[in-house]
Amino acid sequence: MRFVTIVILALLCTIPARAQNVDLELVLLADASGSIDDSEIAFQRNGYAGAITDPSVLAAITSGAAQKIAVVISPRASAPPRRGSTP
Repeated sequence: MRFVTIVILALLCTIPARAQNVDLELVLLADASGSIDDSEIAFQRNGYAGAITDPSVLAAITSGAAQKIAVVISPRASAPPRRGSTP
C-alpha cells in the first residue's frame, strides 16, 4: 500500500500547476541550518501561521483584486547568493 501511495504522489508531482492570478507572491525563508533546535523551529512555524491567519492580515488579503495570495515557505541552510557578488 505504501508503494502505491508513493507512486501516486510521484505521478501527481509531474502534473504542471495551473497559473492563477494573485495579489501577492510571498516567499518566507526559514532557518534550516541546524543552528536552531526543534522548539525554535516550532516557534518559527507557529509565528508564520499566527501571522498569516491574523484577522487584519486576512482582511488585507481579501481586499485585493484577486482576493488571494501565494505563499511559499523555503527552508534555507545558508544565505542566498547576492547579486553582483563574485564567488
